[in-house]
Amino acid sequence: RNPHVEVCPFTFCNKENKAGSALQPPSWTFLNSDLEDKFSFFCSCSRLRNIQAILTQSSKSQPDGILCILGIDSRYNEGCRELANYLLFGLYNQNNNDFERTGFPEEVLDDIIILIKPDSVHLYCNPVNYNHLLPYVAHWRNLHFHCLTENEYKDEEAAEEFKISSFVDMVRDCSRIGIPYSCQGHLQIFDMFIVEKWPIVQAFALEGIGGDGFFTMKYELMDVSADLWKTYSKMDPVSLEDLLFEVMQVKSSASAPAWCNHRVKVLSFYLVLIKFMGLIHRLCLLLLAGSPPIP
Repeated sequence: RNPHVEVCPFTFCNKENKAGSALQPPSWTFLNSDLEDKFSFFCSCSRLRNIQAILTQSSKSQPDGILCILGIDSRYNEGCRELANYLLFGLYNQNNNDFERTGFPEEVLDDIIILIKPDSVHLYCNPVNYNHLLPYVAHWRNLHFHCLTENEYKDEEAAEEFKISSFVDMVRDCSRIGIPYSCQGHLQIFDMFIVEKWPIVQAFALEGIGGDGFFTMKYELMDVSADLWKTYSKMDPVSLEDLLFEVMQVKSSASAPAWCNHRVKVLSFYLVLIKFMGLIHRLCLLLLAGSPPIP
């Protein structure tokens, strides 16, 4: 286990353990410095809190949860992919070669459902993409995993039934559900009947394993794309570093404008300042918790 990572126990549900139990991840060998170069655990929790803040605004029209479905189950909705990439630091970007090297088909790697609630997160995945997701989400508070074991997942029919029942369990306590329907720069008119045609949403109406009725009749759906875009625009060390990298690329070109040098200096200063403030905040939390500071 990485001594520099604080991890809260999360709930893990599978076919035999539907009620869930507090478990620790099976292996921490992949929580290494390479991943820490790609994203910050502090920023990851901060981004999750930013999304959850949408659910705690003082408004009667706010949803009880935000539903993010990837892959074929949402007909490859770009708004859902954008939210997943915000929370998972570009893990599902089209130019990400990490997944291609696994050799697994896209429909297996994209097999993910995330429901974000004000004080918890439910995440359905499969045993193939579980190890890829875990380093990015294991430190989230009140995280509930819905995932089969490798042996259980071999039965395709049972695996599909588990996914549907997990989806039903996720949304059971909600009445209003937010959908990240559109991505930035590609606004679409929200149509709940399009959402109803998403495969996993259609399966909600199946008798026996479904939710006893059509999804759009049981839950009030609303588009939260605009609220999410405002959240995405908030600067954090990772997004600032990405911006700095883009400016550096422009600066390195032969036709770089004169303002590049000044902007690089300003962005570099803010990046160092924000990372320093994050370190101070983390040390304060450790001291308040009575834990020794990180060496």
